[in-house]
Amino acid sequence: WFYDVSEQGYRHHMSDIFASIGLSQLKRLDQFKKKRYDLVCYYVKLLRQESVKLIANIDHEETMAHIFPIILEEGVDRIKLKEKLFKRGIETGFHYFPNHKLTFYRDNKAKELKITEKIYHRLITLPLHYDLSLNDIEYIVNCLKIDINLLKGK
Repeated sequence: WFYDVSEQGYRHHMSDIFASIGLSQLKRLDQFKKKRYDLVCYYVKLLRQESVKLIANIDHEETMAHIFPIILEEGVDRIKLKEKLFKRGIETGFHYFPNHKLTFYRDNKAKELKITEKIYHRLITLPLHYDLSLNDIEYIVNCLKIDINLLKGK
C-alpha cells in the first residue's frame, strides 16, 4: 500500500474485450449502486455506535462509493490493525497516499497540506464490494472494535 509516483503517467485505452465487458456491466449499474448503497448505510449505522470517525457526510444516494475509508482514533496503529484484521480474513487498505508527498509533486514544489498530513496515518479503508453481505459488514465492524480495543490495551 505504500507507493511513489516519480513521473507523469500516460493514458492507455482498453481492449475491445474489456470495453464489451464494461458495456454489459453498465446494464447492471442500478443494481450495483443499490447494493453498495445498502452496504455503506449499514457500515454507517454500525460505525456511528463505535469510536470511529467517518470521512464525511456523503449523500450516498447521489454517489456510489468505491471504497469505505474511516479515520481511526489517535494512537491506534493502523498497520498493526491491518495485520490483525488480515488474520481474521479481512483485507483493508490505505487510500490514498498524500499527493504532495509523492516524488513527482514534491519535486514540483507542492504545498504542504497540514490536515492531510495529520490524518493520513489514521486512515484505513474497510472492504466494500458487491459480494459483501450485511452479515459480513457486522463481522468486519465487530472485529474492528475488538482489534482496536486490543491495540489500545482494553
